[in-house]
Amino acid sequence: MIQILAKYCLLEKGKRANLEDVVYPNCNINSAYNKVFIVWDGVGGESKGEIASKIAAETFAACLSDPAMPSVEVGLDQALSQTQLKLQEYIDESPEASNMSTTLTVAVFQHGNLAVAWCGDSRIYHIREHKVIWKSKDHSLVQQLIDMGEILEQEAKT
Repeated sequence: MIQILAKYCLLEKGKRANLEDVVYPNCNINSAYNKVFIVWDGVGGESKGEIASKIAAETFAACLSDPAMPSVEVGLDQALSQTQLKLQEYIDESPEASNMSTTLTVAVFQHGNLAVAWCGDSRIYHIREHKVIWKSKDHSLVQQLIDMGEILEQEAKT
């Protein structure tokens, strides 16, 4: 059985003028009752990543936090559809945001099981006894080059 004792997060804007990342639940909320954990990393620059991650955060979290969610699979599918719809609505009203985007990493605990999903270059790690026993594969050009054998994993670090 998986038990959540505490959660930790660190948000840092780095060299950017604004923070484009969103964590759900908020870093200041530490509860063993949270069953949905999500990180959105807005793609920076002119693409309005901070807006994309905020819209995605509000929409996705609301869908997955619905107690009437019949299953994680249905919840993830509905949350993704609703999020895409909300993002498109914003783009329709603000055409300058047509290139906005965000990554997504999500973990949902339900009935003793864990479901994870991700897109973009943000990863999910399963760490046990200080060792990484599993990590998601990111959706990036660098990862594609590794998969094609064009570069080695060591080379990807630089």
